[in-house]
Amino acid sequence: MKRLLNYINSDNAGSILDIGTGGGEFVKILASLFPDAKITGIDPDSESIKSASGEYGSGRVQFFVMSAETIDFPSASFNVVTISNALHHLPDRESVVNEMKRVVSPEGYLVISELYSDNLNPAQEVQKLYHHTRSRVDRMLGLYHHETWQRDEIIKMVSGFGLRITGSFDSEKKVNLIGNEQELENWVEKMKQNIERIKHLPEYETFLPLVDEFRAKAQMYGFQPATNVVLICQKQ
Repeated sequence: MKRLLNYINSDNAGSILDIGTGGGEFVKILASLFPDAKITGIDPDSESIKSASGEYGSGRVQFFVMSAETIDFPSASFNVVTISNALHHLPDRESVVNEMKRVVSPEGYLVISELYSDNLNPAQEVQKLYHHTRSRVDRMLGLYHHETWQRDEIIKMVSGFGLRITGSFDSEKKVNLIGNEQELENWVEKMKQNIERIKHLPEYETFLPLVDEFRAKAQMYGFQPATNVVLICQKQ
């Protein structure tokens, strides 16, 4: 993610807003890359914001419970607005991007980082199996959770939001999230618990074999996060 500095430097990143910040994972990266920037993270989930806030004391990083569809900040409030691994959770992506465009300064930057589903190595395919199973279960329970898109689909989507893509790069975490037998069992248990959420539905039995499939493939290949495409954009 250090390649982001090839497009945005500290001089034009004085204030940053991170959309759908969750537990603040992307904020940690931004805080490291831009040590002088004032950073704000927003998310509609109060528990996520509580968790993110616990990582920081008072100072240049702050968090608020806030919807991405109606951002409660004045227009042109931020030099940089970011969103990471959240597009596939948003039913109305265009409205969110329009809000991002509204609160960024006229010459500011929008950074969209989204994991993609094609050209993955075997360990990343294991992560996709886990992630896409969760997204299917969420949808069966009436929750919006789109499966991840292919890289070109993400670029086409973002271009369709009226943004000018000024730079792009891929970001890959070359790490195996399953380093020992206990970590494997922890992830298998998470897979089981996710599927148990639809135990009352007739499709439940068809999902159960996915647990053994996940275990076997994780043992063989490992479990690596999917690659992200990072798009640096400006308003047209």
